[in-house]
Amino acid sequence: MYIVRYGTSVIVHLQHVTRIVKETARPVARPAPHDHRREHPGPAPPPMYPAPPPAYPAPPPAYPAPPPAYPSPPPAYPAPPPAYPSPPPAYPSPPPQYPRDEAAPPVPTHHRETPVPSPRFHPRPPPDEVAAQHRDRMIHLIALNTPYDGNMRGMRGADLQCYREARMAGFTTTFRAMLSSNVQDMLRIVHAADWDTPVVNIRGEHLFASWRAVLNDGQRSTRPLYSFDRRDVANDDHWPDKRIWHGSKSGGIRAGDYCDGWRSNYAALSAMAGDLRIPGGLISQAQPVSCDQKLIVLCVENMSKYHGDRILKKKRMDALVW
Repeated sequence: MYIVRYGTSVIVHLQHVTRIVKETARPVARPAPHDHRREHPGPAPPPMYPAPPPAYPAPPPAYPAPPPAYPSPPPAYPAPPPAYPSPPPAYPSPPPQYPRDEAAPPVPTHHRETPVPSPRFHPRPPPDEVAAQHRDRMIHLIALNTPYDGNMRGMRGADLQCYREARMAGFTTTFRAMLSSNVQDMLRIVHAADWDTPVVNIRGEHLFASWRAVLNDGQRSTRPLYSFDRRDVANDDHWPDKRIWHGSKSGGIRAGDYCDGWRSNYAALSAMAGDLRIPGGLISQAQPVSCDQKLIVLCVENMSKYHGDRILKKKRMDALVW
């Protein structure tokens, strides 16, 4: 046997058989040719597809841009010329309250404390506001425009009549009937914040030193007691009986007789009433009176405008916080 290579084929000669075995061509690695263009690049070839002309060419410079349709207006308040310098401050800063001692050694930063001066005065509201607060810090005691017997449709009916006549007279605060009943003492009609507030008539004239004085037979002034239509109930013939329904005893506590909760004008029933003609308090020397008699009914503010405004302001502040 002998082997003969012919190109990509191998001829194997045996004794009686000749075989041709075909080998797979293997690429021979050849060195890359030296490119001289990388060392000396020539001019770039022309583009194969030149850029088309623009569809919308820019206008020639002979036609400048038009002026703006809405030019900016001149300044309303031009700055003053520099010839007029700014005036000096009307309130120059005061000298330091605690001058530094130059002879003292410097204090380290971590030990230095800034002194907080105590206020030398307490700010006061303007005079008009003080007068308004003084004017609003009072409670009004006013009579209904008509005398009533013991049937006032209960406490709610009496309170409603006070509310209506107060609104017709121009009041914005709440008025309630000055009566005791089986569900309330006359003491609790006025808010506790106004128990020491002066009591005045519809014209703002002083009647009692406080609500406590009304309940405890305090001295009543000689100023007249008016109704909501500004009539003097002590001298007007529209009220022939000068007694006042209240159903209370001294201190504003319910007395136990109040015309069946102010719902009956039955002659056999009675309620406690005071006499306006007796000097002194309104509850002093109270006597039971038959419920069929028509007497004076008083209305009182349950809270002064001063305290009412303070409570409303506090509620608004709490609502803003939450």
